[in-house]
Amino acid sequence: MNTTTLIQNLNMYASVRMGELQVRCKIENVRVVYGRTDYKVTPVHGSGEVWVSDNKVTNIRDKP
Repeated sequence: MNTTTLIQNLNMYASVRMGELQVRCKIENVRVVYGRTDYKVTPVHGSGEVWVSDNKVTNIRDKP
């Protein structure tokens, strides 16, 4: 991914795979570390935040 694509994903909503669950989350931040892309996400319903690898993030949209 290039920088423009990563910036466009900020404040978007995505499905995040966590074990057997798919959780709808908002993308709060993005970083590239050692060539790997990570997203900082918060759940649409609930609380907390976590950094997840981009391979766990799907279905990125502008609305929840």
